Amino acid sequence: MAATARQAIARALIEIGYTAAGEVPTAAEEQDAHVVLKRLISSLGAERLAAYELLRTATALTSGTRDYSIGPGGAINITRPLWIERAGCVLDSSATDPIEIGIDVLTDQRWAAIALKTLSASPITAVYFDRRFDTNHRGLLSTYPTIDASNHQLVIYTPQAVTAFDSLTEVYVGPPGYEEAFHFELAWFLCGPFAAPSEIRQRVKESRIEAWARVKPTNVRVGEMRCDRAVAGR
Repeated sequence: MAATARQAIARALIEIGYTAAGEVPTAAEEQDAHVVLKRLISSLGAERLAAYELLRTATALTSGTRDYSIGPGGAINITRPLWIERAGCVLDSSATDPIEIGIDVLTDQRWAAIALKTLSASPITAVYFDRRFDTNHRGLLSTYPTIDASNHQLVIYTPQAVTAFDSLTEVYVGPPGYEEAFHFELAWFLCGPFAAPSEIRQRVKESRIEAWARVKPTNVRVGEMRCDRAVAGR
């Protein structure tokens, strides 16, 4: 897939019968459709199976520091994630061949069950994601225990929401299947504002479902079966 927002909008408006083939939407129509397109992209960010990229981010841990902001300009300077798929700890980042060990991503219940959250030790064995959304668009990661050594790194693996079509002219390139999925998703979103007839809405709805049914299974990452450490060996 390779398309600009302008191209995607023009094709979607033809799909819903608002414009004829070869007809160019007016600047006002294009602007209205672009607002809808950006809302669509934001909405897809909340769908795990729409995210095809898993980002690995390593952050140096500071001895004596438990909490790290995560988001634009934060201690972990990435787009605030909705999920942390897995996490690890690099034991000595200065080593020629650093060793990364897996650590737990704690649920709310398991974090609440830890009585001494200020325990200091090394290495860290878990991380907890506080999904707050502050005025800087950041959440908070808490490590456990609080690291008391140097040269350790926290590693997180986060699904990355699709970011595209912020401008009308920038070319967006996506994996196979996304051109069709975005096309029919945008057409569906435009059906209401551009008053598409009911028969066209139904056709677009069915095509949209079929397109995502081809794309979403490719974003499933099969994990290994695990046994909680609390019950292992019983």
